[in-house]
Amino acid sequence: DDSGSGGSAADEPSAPASAQCNTTPTSWFDLELKLVKETAGFTPPVASPSEPLADYRVLRQGDDLLVLVVGTEVAKVVEAAERLAGRGVQAKVVGITRIKPLADSIAELVRSAPTVPIAVVEEHSIHGGLADMVSSLLDRHGIPHRLNRIGIADRFGESGPPEALLEAFGLAGEPLVQALLKSVDRRH
Repeated sequence: DDSGSGGSAADEPSAPASAQCNTTPTSWFDLELKLVKETAGFTPPVASPSEPLADYRVLRQGDDLLVLVVGTEVAKVVEAAERLAGRGVQAKVVGITRIKPLADSIAELVRSAPTVPIAVVEEHSIHGGLADMVSSLLDRHGIPHRLNRIGIADRFGESGPPEALLEAFGLAGEPLVQALLKSVDRRH
């Protein structure tokens, strides 16, 4: 099942009053996706308030690569996955709706495709973030894995326009596409 299992929308924080959304988001993830839609032209799937909150959402199907992503990087990853498709690589993009606690259903999703390479993309340090949490979850479930961690490496920060910084850190545009292609190349 690609829908993930759910908790209650009541467990999620309320959206800030400053957020201009047409419907009430059921999680911070939904709010972020709606805001991304406004800025990046990406139309995310949004749960209705009557649906249980899913642990994750499959945003794009594919069999060549599994990409786990959270937050503001979702639209960038979906865009990169579309560019990969143009190069013959079909990436399954999974948006994780909450990271604490990271749901066991994510381990089952990985277990269902044991030979597919995994990339974890986050606008965060590659140490101590989502990739470490996913690795720990898979370890607890006894699932052998090799993750390509795509995020901010240990280095001094930079200043500049946000989009330029995302590309400089490999989190947008062609640098992100190349990082995802390396995930596929690493499986051999």
